[in-house]
Amino acid sequence: MIDQIRSMAIFAKVAEAGSFRGAARLLGLSPSVVSQHISNLETRLGLPLIYRSTRNFSLTPDGEKLLSSAQKMVAAAEEGLDVFSDIASEPVGVIRMSLPRILNNAVIVGLLTRFADLYPGIALRIMFTDEKSNMVRDGLDLVLRVGSLEDSSLKARKLGEIPLFLVASPDYVAKQKLLTHAKDLEEWKFIRHEYIKDEVELFHPKEGKVVILGKDQISVDSSSAIVGFALAGAGVTMVLDFSVKQALEDGRLVKLLPEWKLKAPGIYAVYPANSSRNSLARKLVDYLIQNLPNPQGARRRHASVD
Repeated sequence: MIDQIRSMAIFAKVAEAGSFRGAARLLGLSPSVVSQHISNLETRLGLPLIYRSTRNFSLTPDGEKLLSSAQKMVAAAEEGLDVFSDIASEPVGVIRMSLPRILNNAVIVGLLTRFADLYPGIALRIMFTDEKSNMVRDGLDLVLRVGSLEDSSLKARKLGEIPLFLVASPDYVAKQKLLTHAKDLEEWKFIRHEYIKDEVELFHPKEGKVVILGKDQISVDSSSAIVGFALAGAGVTMVLDFSVKQALEDGRLVKLLPEWKLKAPGIYAVYPANSSRNSLARKLVDYLIQNLPNPQGARRRHASVD
């Protein structure tokens, strides 16, 4: 029975990682040992659990059925152990996480550094990327996202909101007609992020809401590149406040229409639905909520991603 439970736990990790090699890396085992455990489990059950080929990997229908039970078993075990990790003098483990590049800034990096100092037994494995991460495929414990959420199979917690501004370089502004109303921006060139919708919604206490599209000439897939193009005078763009704080202070960029407000995007912590309430990732989430500069936008509850 113990061997079968161990094999089921390894099976759950293989399904999470999407490959034997990925599971082996996460578990600290050799791929051959992982493969043998799956083969033993299939022999014990008398049915195949995984379709294998050199290029493709997927669960069989029976594998899908077993996965649910295996995940519940692992989650229950982790939750039981996490109860004692809170009692232990020093939590130990690894948090594998992904963040958008826009969060590679002094505020977030500083918070993660202080968290690492506070919990020296917790190793942080951080990936900064603007590509949407797949938690199961990439073997992640936690993903931070900015803006809208879509994956209904995951859970999310709102950490806060970040003020959003329209900015451009002084040289670019000087070449345009005098900006007196949000609608004047329709004639301006916009630098866009390909993962963010093109429409810009601005709100004014007297004018109400105005939706601007503007001229679309440059689109990039990198948050840092957007700032770079704005600094080079390529046009106007929407940015999070802390991503251009220094450039605004030294005059390399200027805010446009400060009396008009853009909807502040939320920062969300996203994690698997079966994540233990006392997991190391949840410990980091709680720390970020308590220490982010703008906690007033955070909702102190768990919610499905939608």
